[in-house]
Amino acid sequence: MSRIPVSHKNRIRGETRDRIRSELNISTAQQAALDLKADISSLGTAAYADLTTSPTDPTANRVTKVGDFGLGGEVIACPNVDLNDVVVTGFYDISGATLNKPPTLSPTNAVCMTIVRTSDNMVQMVYNRRSHQIFQRYKNTTWSSWTEVLTTETLNGDIAITGSFLADDPATTRDWNDNWQTGFYEGSGAANGPAASGWYWGLKSGHSNNSAVTRYGMDLVIQNGGDSKPFIRSTNNSGIGTWQQIHTSTNTNSYQFITNNIGERLLEGVGISNTEVDCPLPTSSFTYPASLTAVGGYELRDSRNSAFRGTNLLPVLSPLSTPKTAYARFTTTSIQIGERYRIIASTANSKITVNF
Repeated sequence: MSRIPVSHKNRIRGETRDRIRSELNISTAQQAALDLKADISSLGTAAYADLTTSPTDPTANRVTKVGDFGLGGEVIACPNVDLNDVVVTGFYDISGATLNKPPTLSPTNAVCMTIVRTSDNMVQMVYNRRSHQIFQRYKNTTWSSWTEVLTTETLNGDIAITGSFLADDPATTRDWNDNWQTGFYEGSGAANGPAASGWYWGLKSGHSNNSAVTRYGMDLVIQNGGDSKPFIRSTNNSGIGTWQQIHTSTNTNSYQFITNNIGERLLEGVGISNTEVDCPLPTSSFTYPASLTAVGGYELRDSRNSAFRGTNLLPVLSPLSTPKTAYARFTTTSIQIGERYRIIASTANSKITVNF
């Protein structure tokens, strides 16, 4: 049996529909309405939904248009020109007249992204349209203050930190002369440090106009272990400077007077008799000294360092001593009253200690 062509089927269906419409007295308009209903029966729910009535219409189940809430088009105006009144997720315009924007926003041309969870719980991000400034705040019943998000651009200016500042690690340096940026550093055996070996931790305070080729500043470092000796220096344009040791309670005893080398001058004093020279030892104590302990050997010479007045001398505590100044008395011959004399170490590591 041969099949009926599709074109014939459609013609038969059309003829059948026309015959039924004629028999039921259905008008052309009524038939069009029936055809339309048949055409939309396969459409989804959007075909029956209402459109939003404004760019910020939050009514549930309404169809969003392009540009609503700042999506797919330009940002929309801020309600009441006040960011506190933005309670619908979207993207909003900010101008100089907008209230409750970030106080340090500059210039004031910006956009705001608002993400709403509930009417009392949301976040806002503000982006400056003419710089890299970014701000953030949140609402948990009430709005928080604005905080600025740090970027590579905003980090070039001053940063005010309230509270603690913690960093995981200092920068590693291979050469203390190369450091030009303000910050914290560490180095083990780094070149141009206070010593050729050992660990040092340090702080660099650089000049405001520093660069990789301009390295003015101040270096403050401390040695790891041992006496934990601290050092400080000022650096020139090339990052070069002379280290100076800082004296502390761990590397200096204010009641000890030490020489490391033979022939080094330790003290100076004045002849108080034909056989005695008193040399002041600053102590700044609150009690009178009790005695002196002397280690090593000492020579007494005149102020021109030419004539010897005694060798292998050891001092005793002078009765003229006070809590603020102890006096080491050296006894020998050929002393002139009122003349100045020098005390020279005749052995290495000579030391005089004031005992209280």
